[in-house]
Amino acid sequence: MESINKINSQPLVSIIIPAYNASAYIQKAIISAIDQSWRNKEIIIIDDGSTDNTLTVAKYFECETVHVFHQENTGASAARNFGLSKAKGEYVQFLDADDILSLDKIEEQVNTLLKNPCKIAVCSTVHFFDGEDHLSCKPSQYEESYLINADPVKFLIKLWGGYDENGSMVQPNAWLTPMSLIQSAGLWNEELTLDDDGEFFARVILASEGVIKSKGLNYYRKYKSRNNLSSQTNTKDIESAVKSTLLKKQYILKCTNNDTAKKAVFTQLINLCHICYGREHNLYKIVKKELKTVPQYRYNHIVGGTLINKIAIIFGWKTAKILQLIYHKITIIL
Repeated sequence: MESINKINSQPLVSIIIPAYNASAYIQKAIISAIDQSWRNKEIIIIDDGSTDNTLTVAKYFECETVHVFHQENTGASAARNFGLSKAKGEYVQFLDADDILSLDKIEEQVNTLLKNPCKIAVCSTVHFFDGEDHLSCKPSQYEESYLINADPVKFLIKLWGGYDENGSMVQPNAWLTPMSLIQSAGLWNEELTLDDDGEFFARVILASEGVIKSKGLNYYRKYKSRNNLSSQTNTKDIESAVKSTLLKKQYILKCTNNDTAKKAVFTQLINLCHICYGREHNLYKIVKKELKTVPQYRYNHIVGGTLINKIAIIFGWKTAKILQLIYHKITIIL
């Protein structure tokens, strides 16, 4: 058994778990945090005004190293910021209350960062649907191609589609972040809901000396019932996505004005056009105006499945998008 002195000599990792109405899942998230092979850790759980038994479940695990707090419902970003205000760790692990970490995730990433100071570590993410055995699923090969060892600017340009017209995302749990980088980059933007993590980690990555891929896995839970278009976004979320994208545009173009950075911005903006069109006219106009500030690159408009994309090829993506929106409204009514 490891001695207390040996454990305490290791860097402390703060695991921050914001939770809202997650009573069905939070136990597994907490256990995956407690059972991490990295021994020197504290777990900070913030109940964000849940109306179910989330707080009761979390309180069951409260002990010397597991701290549970409650706040009025103010959103995940505010909950994470509250957690940061309580955190004492040298490294920070964010963990959503319905997700799971492999037991070696933090240890692999700490050891990676100890050899690569001033960098931020990222690991593979396994997507699994609620009800599936997460251990039977594997990381997406598509997403894996974007998890590269790179300097901050190159990493973000690739992630945002600057080297092709696709791009990807990194789910927040996949990162392990030195607290010093968060202190340099600033806290989560509490005005944002959708893509609040994209904006936050853009700042953190740019404050670092680079991204480094590590071993370990992040298991990200998905829900089939939430896959329809109308349940993914509302007006507030789309507005947040627009604000986040404009901030990310500002950050990257401040660092470099090269062609790939402009293409990355273009890709982000054109994707926002697809989201706004036919739904949020005023936000669509804002994004279209922003598109005029960067070169117009060739882009393959992928609207949806095979049939809807064939319609887009023949009649244009805007027609296809309107038909897609009508279809989703009909399915909701039925």
